[in-house]
Amino acid sequence: MTYSVTNTAANTPGGARFNRDIGAQYCQQTLAAATSFIWNIFQQNFPADRKNVPKVSMFVDETAGVAYTNSNTIHVSARYIQGYSGDVRREIIGVLYHEATHVWQWNANNGAPGGLIEGIADYVRLKAGLGLSHWVKLNVFICSYLLKSMFVT
Repeated sequence: MTYSVTNTAANTPGGARFNRDIGAQYCQQTLAAATSFIWNIFQQNFPADRKNVPKVSMFVDETAGVAYTNSNTIHVSARYIQGYSGDVRREIIGVLYHEATHVWQWNANNGAPGGLIEGIADYVRLKAGLGLSHWVKLNVFICSYLLKSMFVT
């Protein structure tokens, strides 16, 4: 399993902040830790249980939004990094746990409801202790059942 991080926005304020406050090496370590954490949450204890993904790539791009994942490639917005007013390193760690979940989760060949897919990624982030400060503090076990019930009904 390999992880690569490329800052294509290094000459922008957000790209410079990424290099200064977060760093590519730290993101590689975070992606490795997130992968192990996600495999544990998903109970994917053996390689045969997991999607066949030999490499996860992350790019810091000059793009709108926060981040998105396409297959095994995660894109994080340099604009978001620049504008974030809190602990940007902790925030990007949380974003990476969320986005890495999309790399590893099965989605019924793109047939699963988007809200369910996003909810599972938020659950992983919350379970890792990386929830946003404005998220309501509830028992994670209870929340997971409430979340599932909202999408099933």
